[in-house]
Amino acid sequence: MIYYGCPKCQSPMASPESMAGQAETCPECGNVMTVPAPTAPVLIPASSEPISDYNPRPSGQIIVTERTSKKLKLHVVLSALASICGAVLLPLGANRGILPAVLIGIGLLIGGLLWFLVTRIRIWWRHG
Repeated sequence: MIYYGCPKCQSPMASPESMAGQAETCPECGNVMTVPAPTAPVLIPASSEPISDYNPRPSGQIIVTERTSKKLKLHVVLSALASICGAVLLPLGANRGILPAVLIGIGLLIGGLLWFLVTRIRIWWRHG
């Protein structure tokens, strides 16, 4: 793992060594940066403590970079909910003969599906 910080918000980040030189997005602020090259390994002096307890971070937390930002994940969930609402509203309005409900259902269904498709393309474009 390569440990580094976001240059914009200073959030601690970690990426696999295979990501060195590739673009990565900060999960906190959304800043796109290049993962730095791995540094030389840190030698730990022998001690009575087991090595598994060693953590070079003072806070004790290791943050691993997510491949997809939380904002894009939220877009996927909301677009799926819009499509489901449209799929439920469309037959209800059609069965009762309520034209505005049918039109809103069609709009939600098509809009939600397009929103979902565009969001998935954005995720693929960023991480493809």
